[in-house]
Amino acid sequence: MKQIEFYLSDANLRHSKFLLPIYETRPWICIKTFLTFNKIAGMLSELLGEDSEEDVREAELCKALEVISSETINSII
Repeated sequence: MKQIEFYLSDANLRHSKFLLPIYETRPWICIKTFLTFNKIAGMLSELLGEDSEEDVREAELCKALEVISSETINSII
């Protein structure tokens, strides 16, 4: 959750060459986009194993977003 909060923070988002264009086009960023980020992918690999399927990784990330509280994320979900 903390890593996604960082990615979506004003300080990061306004300087991100990858996320900013996506956000400017459509302010909703697909969960699958975060699966491509090295830190998120690494964390999920540690939890699920490196050979886990994309749909399993996506489900685990969605579960984390639902279970872990965040004022920042919950206000935009």
